[in-house]
Amino acid sequence: MATSITNQFIFGQKTATAGTAVELDTTEFAVQALMLIAHSSNTGRVYYGGNDVASTTQKGLLAGESIVIATRENAPFLLKSIFIDVDTTGEGVDFVGERGV
Repeated sequence: MATSITNQFIFGQKTATAGTAVELDTTEFAVQALMLIAHSSNTGRVYYGGNDVASTTQKGLLAGESIVIATRENAPFLLKSIFIDVDTTGEGVDFVGERGV
């Protein structure tokens, strides 16, 4: 699925290959806050973080779980700076980001 953009929000989804960190998006979109929602059909965990993300970096998200990533004072960060990895190839997340300035 391609990333969808409105005036204030960015929507998309990303799947990954197990053991391989992949960027949520390769474009330079700046966001102030980002919600990751693990696909409800996932059978394993989805891990999120920087380009070194792996199953050893944190507990990850189970199917249907979500997390909001934001910075202090809503300072913008690049969507492409967030990576995911998965336990099971083909699984992943949906994401919603509030566009940054």
